[in-house]
Formats: sequence, structure tokens, C-alpha cells
Amino acid sequence: MGIVAFHNTTCSAGDGFGSAHWQNGIFRNNLFMGGRNRAISTGSLTPYSSLDYNGYRRNHPEPTQFIRWFDGKTNHLFVRSLEEFAKVTGHERHGIEVDYDAFIRGAPPQKGVTTELEQWDLRLRPGSRAVDAGVRLPNINDDFTGKGPDLGAHEQGQPLPHYGPREGHIGTARLADANPAPAATDGARTGPAAGTGDGASSPPLPAGGDRMRLPKTDSHWRRVESYVEHEPDADYQHAPAAAREAFGDLKYGIRIHWGLYSMLGDEASWELLKMPPEKKQDYINLYRTFNPTGFNADEWMDLFKRNGVRVFAFTAKHHDGFSMFDTKARVRQCVNWTAPGGPRLEACDRAFSIMEGPFQRDIVKELCEAARRHDLKINLYYSHPDWFDADFRPYCYHPLQTPSTKELTRETAAAHERRSGGQRHPVVPDPTPEETQRMMARHRAQLAELLTNYGPIDQICLDMWLGPAAWPPLRETVKYLRTLQPNVMFRARGIGNYGDYYTPEGFVPASPENTGMPWMVIYPLAGIFAYQPDAAKYKGGDWLVRNLVDSVAKGGNFMFAIGPDANGKFHPKAIAAMEEAGAWLRVNGEAIYPTRSRPGDLWHEGEDIRFTRTKDNRFLYAFCLKWPGEKLVLRTVRAQRGSKITMLGVTPPLDWRQDGDGALVIDTPPAVQNEANRPCRHVFALKIAAEGESQ
Repeated sequence: MGIVAFHNTTCSAGDGFGSAHWQNGIFRNNLFMGGRNRAISTGSLTPYSSLDYNGYRRNHPEPTQFIRWFDGKTNHLFVRSLEEFAKVTGHERHGIEVDYDAFIRGAPPQKGVTTELEQWDLRLRPGSRAVDAGVRLPNINDDFTGKGPDLGAHEQGQPLPHYGPREGHIGTARLADANPAPAATDGARTGPAAGTGDGASSPPLPAGGDRMRLPKTDSHWRRVESYVEHEPDADYQHAPAAAREAFGDLKYGIRIHWGLYSMLGDEASWELLKMPPEKKQDYINLYRTFNPTGFNADEWMDLFKRNGVRVFAFTAKHHDGFSMFDTKARVRQCVNWTAPGGPRLEACDRAFSIMEGPFQRDIVKELCEAARRHDLKINLYYSHPDWFDADFRPYCYHPLQTPSTKELTRETAAAHERRSGGQRHPVVPDPTPEETQRMMARHRAQLAELLTNYGPIDQICLDMWLGPAAWPPLRETVKYLRTLQPNVMFRARGIGNYGDYYTPEGFVPASPENTGMPWMVIYPLAGIFAYQPDAAKYKGGDWLVRNLVDSVAKGGNFMFAIGPDANGKFHPKAIAAMEEAGAWLRVNGEAIYPTRSRPGDLWHEGEDIRFTRTKDNRFLYAFCLKWPGEKLVLRTVRAQRGSKITMLGVTPPLDWRQDGDGALVIDTPPAVQNEANRPCRHVFALKIAAEGESQ
């Protein structure tokens, strides 16, 4: 079989180029980007073969297996470098090593996992080694724009080639020009990008950027993707790289839901939707008696800090509209749920905040000040919808519906009722343009207060969404807020790809998230996000540790969620779980923060081993989710010759050897076979100076 390959980009979960059955190969100016195994596996190189000016990624953990080649007789031989390959074969004298950072946005595919096209941007990054690294091929790449042709399929500065169907009609489906698709193999899918809500393809990739795009599986993205543009406006800036790097360092956080609902033991304010009118009015009037005199911000932060928490999130305003801060924004129209003849809209002039009840202390202010005293990062939660302010009708399950609910929200009134447990909502007139403008002005004013009155804020945790009619002013609000605090990270809910991070909720992803957008798992400790009075519902410290390790190994952060009671006190079971996880972190914390994940599928071995690595790639940490017994065998790790391997919390180094198959075998000391002598109760971490970890 003969192969002629010029200017291709292959991205593979296995070899960069993996066939051992070809002869007569002529390769020029290609990028062979693998995920594991060799950079290339060649056939028998004949006198008619010629390989040069190609780029390869080092994939295999064994450094001697960079390239596998067949000598044309009986032997498959391995080399450790392009220089060695050139010496023994005469090929690739001008070849280079590259990695996925050569692209605007790329990552090793995972075997058996579909890679969505829009999650990558395989144009070359300015300054990449692959730029100008090719050779001129007459009548093929004469139009290169730099000092020489670039490696790969996409010449920097030139229009992208077109792949996929042209504009036209196929059956009843109209297809717009598809996004350009990278050449790909072994697990990567090429073809047209998935459509938006109206059937058109996603907009073309931007001229720059780093693919800060939500995965298509994100449930909140699906709520807004039909009207929030997939590519942010050119004048919008995400949080800078330094802020995203700091976000990646956090690893472990706590999320606090606290408000009027804590007086009832309900799941945040969701139960408000299910209440009959009299109960709704009673709920709203809870602000008159909410008086959490047991609250002490420094006690909270001391608890978090000493148990390894690096960031806290707090509900400044949940969906019910009650603000836990000193807002000056006023509600001008609300609902009298017990008015004669049924609920009706009434004029009002109220902040509906903690400052209007007996407590009269700005809880957000006290928490932010205490967090800085304890060196914790600050994340303030803010809900887009507001179920107290009638101007916000009928957006996002508002208890007031209108004749135009479906047009304004993209959901029917019946769908809203299902979310409300079958409770039928009163139908009132549609909001006027003036009311909608007032709604968006108050929405912007409150977010601006959070970003101007409380010092630097690390993250704003937006939640839910509004609707297509509200999107243009909401988009302008996001741009305005960016001018107030350029470094703040916005959660993506309700704003799509204008967001800076997103949150898998109530689960840890099964594998590393295939997106450039940072992520943080949010997972309730006791089944609900707010205060849970039932002690039997709380999970323990082992649950916290395992989910933390799993999330970090896959490249994310982990944030567990609890709530205090109406007096500002946490359940003893929540405190016990935190302290158990904190004791584990005091032994194993260096393996958690500020580490990074291994590339591709190397984040784990089987079900019971997870990995992290130091940011400088000097050390690898292997987590045993269960006790390994007398020895641990790792098949994707090769320890540096003469180095020490330690178990965190155990003083003497461990004996180890690299066996004949390349596996790393580590002996655990006899003393720690006794459970009483082990350094911790859950998950055991080993520190390894490993070869081939620089990615």
C-alpha cells in the first residue's frame, strides 16, 4: 500500500499515525498528533519512501518508544527521538516535535469518545513551532504567508478550507456552510458542526481565542443556545488567562445556600412555586422575622479554611428575589397573593432584602470581609430570575404567567406548571416595554452592586436564564460588568459562551470534559442545596475525598453544597464530614492543589487509580481509591532512575522497580498493612518523579 500525504492534520486517541502495513510512503508538512502509544508506526520504508518536514507528538510514556518502524525484514524497532530516527533511516532530518498547544484549541481525543468539532480549533497558534516549519511544494503550497509553509492542514493567515456540504437543500433541511473540519482519526469525528435551535450550523470559528465554549451536553446551554449566539461578540473579553489559571488552582470549594427558605427546611426557594397563594404570601412575609443571630462570618471562614476549602460560594440572591445584601435597587411592582378576588399586581417600593427585617446586617459584606481575613476566594451567587418582582414575569418559572409565555421564554405555561408540581399560575398581562426595561435595569444594578461594594470578587455564580427578548440587554449587562472587574469569572448559566466557567451539577463527569472552558462540579452533601435537618441524609468525609480526587484528576474543581439553619449554624453532620475531609487534606493536600491533570486518558488506570501532576511536571501523584495491598502496579508510569517514591504521610521511601514489561511495581511497607498505621482513612496518594510527564 502506498501513501502520499501533504499538509494533513491527524488527531488520534492512539498513535499519531498508526499503520504497520504500508510501503512507499511520501509524507511532507503533516502534523501527526496522537493521544497515546507512538508518534508514528511505519511500514517497511522502501527506497521510494520519503518522510521529512513533519511534526509529531510524543505520546507513549516509555521514552524509547517515540517511533516504531519496521526494518523491512522481521523486526519492529523503536527509537526515542527524531534524531535517532534520522540516523538509522535517513528520514525526518527536518522533522520537529509538537504538542496540542500548537493549535488555538486542541486536546488529545479519548478512545471511544466522540470529539465534537466545535470543541476544537486546529488553526495554528501564533508563535507555534509548526508555523513556517514546512517545505515548499510547487503547485501545492506556493501561497504560504510567512517565511515558509506551515505544518498541518491550515496555513496561518489564509482562509480556512471548506469541508462538508455546501449551502443548499437536502430533503427539507436547509444546510448552511459547515464549519471547517480538521482531519482526524481514531475517535475524532469530522463533518458539519451541530446546528443551532433553528437548524443552521454554528457560526465559524473566531479569528483568535482559546475555545472558551460550553460542551453541547451542558443542560443550561441547551436552554439558551437557540438565542444566545455561539460565538461572543468581537468586543467581548473573557476573564484573562491569569484568572482562569487561578480558578484551576482552587480545586476544593464550598457552596452555601441560605435565605428565607432556611426557616422552612425547604430546598432553597423552589418550594415557593408549589405553594398555594396563602402560603406564597406567608413565605414572602418571612423577611419580617428572619433574624439569624447565631451567624458569625469568621466562624464560618475559620471552619472552611482549616479544613482545606479554598473558595466559598454564597447565595446573594436566590430565585425568590430576597437579597442577602444591602441592595439599593428597588422593586416597584409585586404580587398580593391574598388580595380579594385572587392574586393581583400591586405597586410597591421595597428592596426585599436582609436590611428590611430585624437582622439589618449586610451578610454578603461580612462574609467577604471575613473571607479576605482568612485568605479564601469569593464566589457570589446571583439568580437571573426574580419571583418577587412582578416586572420579571414570566421569565424562568415565574409564579406569574402571561399570554406570551411561550414566545418570551421558549417554554409553554404547562411546562412552567410541571416545574411547579402542577400548581397553576395566575395569568396576568404581558410586561410592557417599560416594565421590561425596569426589570433589566434592576438586574444590572444589583450585579453592579456586588462588583463595586464588596472589593475584588473572584467569581459571580449566575444561575438560570431569562428569555430571548431579554438577551440583548443581558448581553450588554455582561459587557458592562466586565468593565467593573475584568478578572471576575462568570458562571456560564444564562449567558452561554460569554461565561468563563461552568458547573456539572450533582455528578462528576465520567471522563475529562472535552472543552476549553474551566469547570467545577457542584454536588450537595445531603441531597439538597439548602439546610437539611435530617442527619441520615448527610454523606461523610470519604464521599467528599473521593469526589474531590475524581474531579481534580479529570481537570476540574469540586465544590460541595450545604446550608446553615435559620440561625446561621451548620448541621453537626456537615461539620463532621468537612473535618474528616480536612484531616485527609492535611496529609495529601500537595497532591490536590495546585496540580493539573495528566493529558488524554492518562488521568486514571482502571477504576481504582487516579492521577494528578505538579504544574511544572516534576512529580506525578497516584491516588489509590482503595488500599493497594502489598504492592501497586502502574502501567502508564515510568519512574526516573534513582528517584524516590513516597506515600504521603509515610516517612520512609517505598521500594520500587520497573519490570520487564515496563510496568512500575511499588512495594508498600509491611508496617502500613495494618490499617491502624496508615496515614489516612480514605484514598492513599503516592508521589513519583516520573519520566515523560512533560506535556
